[in-house]
Amino acid sequence: MPISKGIPEARELVVLLASAFRTFFEVDRNLLILGTRGVSEQTLTFRLGYYLQDLFPDFDVDCEYNRRVDRSKNDISLGIAWMKPDIIVHRRTLPVNLVAIEAKKEYRWDEEWENDHLKLHSLTRPDGDYCYKLGLAWRIAAEPNAGAHRAYWLSDGRVFAETSLENFEAEVIGRLAAARAS
Repeated sequence: MPISKGIPEARELVVLLASAFRTFFEVDRNLLILGTRGVSEQTLTFRLGYYLQDLFPDFDVDCEYNRRVDRSKNDISLGIAWMKPDIIVHRRTLPVNLVAIEAKKEYRWDEEWENDHLKLHSLTRPDGDYCYKLGLAWRIAAEPNAGAHRAYWLSDGRVFAETSLENFEAEVIGRLAAARAS
């Protein structure tokens, strides 16, 4: 079910992300059966982005997008000279930023999580240049079971939940509300 016109709230974004991941794990599970050392991260994120575009018809869904209107994405205050998130849901010509997703395969996670975490912190922090409503770090498992894949959820520049990618909506929405209340 696509969103109607307007800017969705973070809890609505969680529901739409859940729908896109369900579709991904139903339709493209064979990509994960083929093995995550052979199928590129970009292939997996493109397919997820493809499903997200259907759910966000009034927004742009881009993979590896490194622009902020007419300049490169960066955060000099955090020492990040250049950024290109794996997937973003936004409007290209306006500062309307909804979701930023970074994805890493399980076997590369430990060496790259710190950089991805810093990038998502920058993209979601309320005092930064981007102010994405929601950030998601997807730890891609080497199997097609959504429950084996991990998700680290960010809002306001910090991780507020860690879940699997199976039936996560209620938990993430509840933790998001609790994080906003504190």
